[in-house]
Amino acid sequence: MDSKTNRAKKCYVWINKKSKMVTSRIKYESSLVNQLTLTADDAAK
Repeated sequence: MDSKTNRAKKCYVWINKKSKMVTSRIKYESSLVNQLTLTADDAAK
């Protein structure tokens, strides 16, 4: 029982770290896209 829960915990922590990395990357990319659209909007004016 203990080894199983331990493995599950490690797996959960790893998934958690991965998802945090992914979300921060998505945030970063979307902010880049926002900047690009703003620049494009300014250029169009």
